[in-house]
Amino acid sequence: MSKKFFFTFSLVLIFIAYIFNVDKTILNKLSILNINIQTSYVSMLVNFQNYISTHTEQADRIKKLKIKVSQNEKYKLLYLKNNEDIPLENNNEYIKTKVISYLNFSDFSKVSLDVNTNTTNISALITKDGYSAGIVIYEDSKYIGLLNHNKKANYAVYIGENLAPGITHGQYNKENITIKYIPIWQDIKVGDEVITSGMDNIFYKGIKVGKVVSIKTLLTTKIAQVKPYANTYGESNFYLYSKPTSNNEK
Repeated sequence: MSKKFFFTFSLVLIFIAYIFNVDKTILNKLSILNINIQTSYVSMLVNFQNYISTHTEQADRIKKLKIKVSQNEKYKLLYLKNNEDIPLENNNEYIKTKVISYLNFSDFSKVSLDVNTNTTNISALITKDGYSAGIVIYEDSKYIGLLNHNKKANYAVYIGENLAPGITHGQYNKENITIKYIPIWQDIKVGDEVITSGMDNIFYKGIKVGKVVSIKTLLTTKIAQVKPYANTYGESNFYLYSKPTSNNEK
């Protein structure tokens, strides 16, 4: 009896020990699982907070950049005016003008302009970006814009670092404009920048026209083909530059 009892008692102890070990193992597993869940949760929370923070910073940065661009556009106008590159609406010599219509639907280089001025002088036409766009004439009691590609849009320019003189001539329905009457001894090259010279009493010196793309040498002069900076086709807003004419002169 004693051996049987001892054997039974031993089995009970082994069973109890087994139960406790299993529980411990289960608890360990559950603990590890709990730690993994907590780690994943914290990681997801951190990533989400970083995403929100990044998105907010980007939105704020975009907003600030938009404000800065707007401010820079205003500063650009002021800066360029001080450097005689573009007019200001508040200056009496610079007038904002708007295209009313084409004078001829088969000629996109000649437009009728709405201009609040009393001048009858030939005036300079300038884009809102500060590039030369052509000239303005007063004819039949209305202001007519002869855009760069019009053959009568003639004004004085300088070419390159040596300031070689020349006169613009438009080429209707062509991408480039022509610069004629360049002295043959003047050294010009492809890539030279063309600016207004102010020698015609229409433009002041320094308005950008375009860049030389080809050169032809004749017997006594040179001719340059120039790709203009201004894209005047379809443009509806310009600036007119001219010293006002008195009522007695008009």
